[in-house]
Amino acid sequence: MTQEKTERGTEMSEEIKGEQKMTRIIKASINRKYVNKEEVTLHKNRSFTKFEGTIKELADVINQGHTFCTRLKDGSRCEKNFESADFIVLDFDGGISLEEIRNNEFIKEHAGMIYTTPNHKKDGKDRFRLILPLEGTIKDIKEYKKLIKIILNMFTAADQTCSDGTRFYFGSKNSNPEILNGYLSKEVVKELIDSYIEPVPIATILNDDYKFSKEDIREMLTYIHKEAGYQIWRNISWAVQEVLGEDAKEGIEEWSPDFKHEGKHLKDLLRKGLSGNDDKRITVRTLLWYASKNGYKMTKNEFSPTNAGHVVLKHLFNDGVGYITIAGELYEYVED
Repeated sequence: MTQEKTERGTEMSEEIKGEQKMTRIIKASINRKYVNKEEVTLHKNRSFTKFEGTIKELADVINQGHTFCTRLKDGSRCEKNFESADFIVLDFDGGISLEEIRNNEFIKEHAGMIYTTPNHKKDGKDRFRLILPLEGTIKDIKEYKKLIKIILNMFTAADQTCSDGTRFYFGSKNSNPEILNGYLSKEVVKELIDSYIEPVPIATILNDDYKFSKEDIREMLTYIHKEAGYQIWRNISWAVQEVLGEDAKEGIEEWSPDFKHEGKHLKDLLRKGLSGNDDKRITVRTLLWYASKNGYKMTKNEFSPTNAGHVVLKHLFNDGVGYITIAGELYEYVED
């Protein structure tokens, strides 16, 4: 039997600044085999050790460039080895500025640490992570994941894929993490988790009789970054074509012109038509998913009044505000 190893935080770097209100010990797992962002290997992924320390001591680990995640039962990082969580991490990769985040009231009250990542400002954009310490430890991974999803829904500019219970985050050498004053109290955590609504598949509540107009499509496209990667650009193009048919070219070019290929790529994509869409799940729902992740609000007319979703709608439309889950993620929508 191997001896379990728990690392205690070392003496803090002088560069790490700030005061902290919450001084309780944070339990996590760290991996000193990683320095900044490196290729993930199976060997390294099994090399996590248990860590106990204050948030300042965790900041020092991050400042050395080492990787961290929630507390694991042993050295292997996977959800079945989840032991407990003492923090939430939000990862921002250029979608919002540091200034905007610092001025957010929720962040002012609840963030405990902020640090920039190695690619910060390389293209002029802010890239950073926020750590929200928890006053009370969460040992139920299902409850923890509910909390993550609720907070991610509040910050759509954060990386929405960071929703699993043992997601790890690279450190950032010499980034000089800043210690803030906030944390999530037990009362706030309970309130957030209690507000969680179980996922409702969009297929059960989308009104199939609703005909999306060109104006609907144009509005949704305004919520999707025009410099999206190729796969997103391709999927959006197919989704728009599924709705607009021969009129798709105009809408797509207005949203994101195919500058790199002088329009040839888009022309070829549309010439193949939906026959080139190997994944038949790429439909208007795909467009709704991408748009909703960036703040698009679906309206009452877009939902079916007759199917299984009717019960959900009656339950959610209490104060004219509700939530919808698209592709497993939770989103807010408002009644007209």
